Amino acid sequence: MLGGEFYSIISVIFANSQGATPMYYDLSNAHAFAANVCSAMELYTYTAVCNIGPNSIESLPYGNWAGNVPENPKTSSPMLAYHKMGEMVLMHGGEDGVLVMSPIDNKYSLGLMGGVGLHGFIVAVSKLAGEHDKLIALITLYHTVQQRLKLHHVGYRYPDLDSYKLANSQTFGGMERPAEDHLRTYFKTSSWHYRENQYFPGEKLELARHWDFVTDDPGHFLRFIARAYGQEPATWEPGENDPVGVVWIRGEDGQLYGVMARSNWWTVEGDEKQLPLHV
Repeated sequence: MLGGEFYSIISVIFANSQGATPMYYDLSNAHAFAANVCSAMELYTYTAVCNIGPNSIESLPYGNWAGNVPENPKTSSPMLAYHKMGEMVLMHGGEDGVLVMSPIDNKYSLGLMGGVGLHGFIVAVSKLAGEHDKLIALITLYHTVQQRLKLHHVGYRYPDLDSYKLANSQTFGGMERPAEDHLRTYFKTSSWHYRENQYFPGEKLELARHWDFVTDDPGHFLRFIARAYGQEPATWEPGENDPVGVVWIRGEDGQLYGVMARSNWWTVEGDEKQLPLHV
């Protein structure tokens, strides 16, 4: 399956896309965004992006490693990412405005998640659990073809007070900003986002990580992500400087990643108001 048939699909998929209405998106911007999403969470993936259109240079794919990439990674991820992309090209990249996702019902399909397409733009991701390859692909797709996303912070939720305190002690400059129901400490990063450490007193919650994005319509973004998994987002009445909801996605490896969203940027270092929360 990964031999001659794989290369056959790659060699013919662009011919199948001829005649489509061109809708060109910035491949460099899309890949750079995916790289920032990965590196912020201390992850790396192979991410490939592609426009579907008539015969031009921009109808060809661009792919590269994204995130905190080790030296000389030995993995089949690049080949798998391009195969997922091939599946999405066979589906015309969702050029009719309907989201398409791998795996597809086709003899060439590998049966793997991580390829998505909409409005003739494709993102294919490989390296993590399939559910999380798909999550990064969906986030990148939304940023490119729907509404711009700006990462506010990555959050690490710790299961106990000791691990929360230990995480806080490992980085200088923590800013304590407790919420009504949990402790949270923020750290400025060398990039354009924050890191947040969390602990929920009195609750038995497992270790989890999340991205929290600023976007014009956070509810729309969260529904887009959730419905791609057959879910609905968990939402709440947000307090000051809170996201409006979350979508949690568990990978086949057991790890739990979430996506949160808000409509306004919160400058953490400019807000020293703290709520009384004691543990």
